[in-house]
Amino acid sequence: MFRTELLDPYTNFIKTSDDKRIEDYREMDETTDALFRDAHGKQLGNQKKGTEVIYEVLTQTGVAQGREIPLVLALGSDAVSTIQRFARDQADLVKSWGEVSSPTDSPQGK
Repeated sequence: MFRTELLDPYTNFIKTSDDKRIEDYREMDETTDALFRDAHGKQLGNQKKGTEVIYEVLTQTGVAQGREIPLVLALGSDAVSTIQRFARDQADLVKSWGEVSSPTDSPQGK
């Protein structure tokens, strides 16, 4: 995530007064507010560098010259590691269910 004012607890959702919040969501709101407070100003991403990479990818120049535009562009080391972990977990899940999933094919030619 990029270090911007997005998570500033005083400019976002936390600023919403209690009377405007839905009571059923109070616990979720408090959890989200705490996450925003704890993460604000500590994001790894540098928005200037990220913007430059996005521009170069979209124009296929600089670091992206000679490369195809990816379907997913992970920006920042935290995004790369999170997506890699998710992909590994999903691959493991598919593999573990393979013996259940694979036999559901129709017989060939029928």
